[in-house]
Amino acid sequence: DWFSAQTSLLTNWKAHYQFLNDIYKLSQMNNNIYFVLRFKLIDWINIRYFKEIIEKIENDENIEISKDYSKFNISYDLASNSSLIIAKHTSLVEECLSYGLPVLIHDYTHNVSQTFLPSINYKPLDIYCNSYEELANKSKIILEKSPSEFMNENEKNLKNYFILSN
Repeated sequence: DWFSAQTSLLTNWKAHYQFLNDIYKLSQMNNNIYFVLRFKLIDWINIRYFKEIIEKIENDENIEISKDYSKFNISYDLASNSSLIIAKHTSLVEECLSYGLPVLIHDYTHNVSQTFLPSINYKPLDIYCNSYEELANKSKIILEKSPSEFMNENEKNLKNYFILSN
């Protein structure tokens, strides 16, 4: 509900609306790419506050909100077939990175320019986005490459981050 959501930095309605709108804008800049939005829960979709952005998304040809929650592990299926994963920080981010998939972290809200960067350090991977402009620029760079190019360029960094050496 609106009241309890207001106290949450990352999941309040304004922050969620901004994330939806940012991905929608990104889809408009990249009309040759198909965007699928997947969320842990989908019950928010019936909240009137989101009606306008949901209608924009539903009326566009290259973006959709995944609403099928009957299949187990659909998030992994979607991620494994993606050229780029854009996410708030979740365990799926690390799982995708460990598999070598390109990931960008949408790490800002309408009133905070960074949320996780100080506490979770993926350096030297430059995957945090602290503004829409940064998200758009980094997306463009990654999408001009193939996922295998991303992996080749970042293989050493990914191995250093995810594999413990003796």
